[in-house]
Amino acid sequence: MDAAIALALTLLREAGVIPGAPQAARRTAAVLLACGFGALLVAAAAGLAVSAGWLALLPLVGAAWAPLILAGGLLALAVPLFVFVQRRLAVEERQAPALLPAAEALAHEAGRLVAAHKGSLLLAALVAGLLTEQEAGGPAARGLP
Repeated sequence: MDAAIALALTLLREAGVIPGAPQAARRTAAVLLACGFGALLVAAAAGLAVSAGWLALLPLVGAAWAPLILAGGLLALAVPLFVFVQRRLAVEERQAPALLPAAEALAHEAGRLVAAHKGSLLLAALVAGLLTEQEAGGPAARGLP
């Protein structure tokens, strides 16, 4: 059972739940946040550019054609991007890599531990369920069978 606890602690530490998580996880979160904010700024800039184009085209082509011309321009930009992404996803599906050796070993060890300690795990799940039910005010908390 010590191996199961060590496995759980390792998983929690790698997930960043336990203090002392790797600095790489924090850096990755910061980079993802910055990329998300950058994407938001790019979307806002694109919206402003489209509205400026609309105002510029309005006196030239009229109220009906200005949005249609801009929508066509946006579609002309979006379709090649969509095709590029679809092709990249198709290539990645064909080249689906196997699990990392560490992940394979971790999955194998977890399966072995579950198989070796089925009774202990079922008993722990039963006790956890009873405790949760009592805290939530279920039938066991009211004294009902």
